[in-house]
Amino acid sequence: MQKKLAMDDHDRDLVIMRHEFGIEDPNSGKKWKHTSTLIASGQSKASGGSTIMSQTVGITCGIATRLVLVGKIQ
Repeated sequence: MQKKLAMDDHDRDLVIMRHEFGIEDPNSGKKWKHTSTLIASGQSKASGGSTIMSQTVGITCGIATRLVLVGKIQ
């Protein structure tokens, strides 16, 4: 299965994320919904780029790791 799903050098990946937030004002009790959407595609290995998965997951993880190591977060 891993060989069948492996990306070729000219393949690009795509990330689509949608988050829906229910928000309530504690003072007025007013409620509303906010939707956040991300649609992004990566670059192929052949073009010298990086996948969008590595950008959205790997970079975020690296930043969090560094913040833990320097003591900014626990």
